[in-house]
Amino acid sequence: MSVASEAHGRACAKLILSGEHSIVAGQPALAIPIPLYTHAHVHFEAGGSPGFFVRLKNFNQAAQLMGAELAALGAQKHQLWQQSQKNVLDNPFDLVWLTLWQFQQWLPLAEGHYAIEIDGHGLIGRGLGSSAAVVISLIRALLKLVEVPLADDALLTLATRIEHYVHGRSSGLDPAVLLHETPLWVERTPTGLHTEPFVATIPPFHLIDTGEPLSRTGECVAAVRQRFPAHHPIWPAFGDTTRMVRTALQQQDDPTLRDALCTNHVLLRKIGVVPDAVNGLIAILNRHGAAKISGAGAIRGQAAGVVIHFGDPLPETVLSRHNATLISLKA
Repeated sequence: MSVASEAHGRACAKLILSGEHSIVAGQPALAIPIPLYTHAHVHFEAGGSPGFFVRLKNFNQAAQLMGAELAALGAQKHQLWQQSQKNVLDNPFDLVWLTLWQFQQWLPLAEGHYAIEIDGHGLIGRGLGSSAAVVISLIRALLKLVEVPLADDALLTLATRIEHYVHGRSSGLDPAVLLHETPLWVERTPTGLHTEPFVATIPPFHLIDTGEPLSRTGECVAAVRQRFPAHHPIWPAFGDTTRMVRTALQQQDDPTLRDALCTNHVLLRKIGVVPDAVNGLIAILNRHGAAKISGAGAIRGQAAGVVIHFGDPLPETVLSRHNATLISLKA
């Protein structure tokens, strides 16, 4: 097997315009990629001491595992996930270890020393698909390293399988958007996730960071599902709203788009994932357009990740009073 000495993989971030939470209940979702990137750099040395050395640049931390240690940790975490169907990560390195372990189940890596650096945008836990970005960027780098192609559907299956360790059960939406890097209309079917490219002009928008939620995505999704099971009438209302967003974008109908996004916010508020502090900020934003959270939101605390806003920007002083900051979208 031919092995290169250096490889790089990259993955973008994502936003859900409409359909977070409701996709789990069988309703459609509309998601778009955004230019906030996570990079994975892999250096392989055949004659080096065997094992995996990982540096997480955003955390300014490093860790190392030997091959046997990686195999043991992967098997242990996988068994724990099978038993609990919940998040099994104890630290940021576990996602990297489990990605390496799952990759090795499909294609064993050559023995040697692997130095891996993960460098992301730093907005972790904000609803931007940060864990999926780590997974996909690292898999892409490893595929280049071993010079073996992997079809998109197989890559999506592998990435979604790894995402289960983070969210308990991943819908597959995040890795799908990051893999295709195009706006997607997403629906769950009896045979799995169905995606199709969504062709429309997305109006200019602003991204606002309200802070990292105290509750993780899997915890948030589980709490909502317990209170609002799949047959609850609120979910068709979400689906209707998502279809309204799609139609408004296709017809470039800004007033209808803003109405739909405001309705979406009201529904998200009803299922309990928009904290009071964020709701107060969105009320101000809605005087200047339309805004909603993008992602799982939060069931505890006053931060809810990212808010997307279509409309005139608020002054930085107003945002700071709500413990929020504007995110700059740069490649």
